[in-house]
Amino acid sequence: AVPAGELALSVTFSTSPERSDELAAAVERELEALASGAVDPAILEKAVEALRRSHERSLESNSGLASAFAYLSEGLDLGPASLYGRPERFARVRADDLARTARALQAGGPARVTLYPERLRP
Repeated sequence: AVPAGELALSVTFSTSPERSDELAAAVERELEALASGAVDPAILEKAVEALRRSHERSLESNSGLASAFAYLSEGLDLGPASLYGRPERFARVRADDLARTARALQAGGPARVTLYPERLRP
């Protein structure tokens, strides 16, 4: 299901200033493709598996576990037990969930921040 409340997508990349517009346009095209429902099931399956593995790895360290507990309790007002149900929630994500979420993100409009390197002084 589309998350309730705040919804945000952050994409970060390092590039030369000349390629910034090109890469931002590529991100917008990908979001448009998701919004239209163009989701390859094999890629979705791999993405969900990668998310599950990342979650499991984060729980192997004290800092990862503490960070996850803090996020759930402070950020989402959920108890620690909800941490262990995340892999099952990941597995329930479907292509139509991504399409609805992408459309909701598009409705909010993009905000773009580009940081340029400082010029070297002679």
